[in-house]
Amino acid sequence: DGTLDRLGTVQPWMDQGQIESPRSFRKLQSLFHRTFADDLAVYRCETGGAEVYIYFIGVDEDRLAGLLTISIET
Repeated sequence: DGTLDRLGTVQPWMDQGQIESPRSFRKLQSLFHRTFADDLAVYRCETGGAEVYIYFIGVDEDRLAGLLTISIET
């Protein structure tokens, strides 16, 4: 939840276009909670650059399911 809370927070410096990203992550967080309950793991893979790979992995009906996204952190 910590990663999704951070990604889902609108910052004061964000312009109108950037505000859509946190809104999307809040929707995604809600979907993950409905689909995976507590069976969700988040892995942040920092590469040393601005791109941070974030893997969301859960168990859905006895199989793995997930999502990969890239966060640009400068």
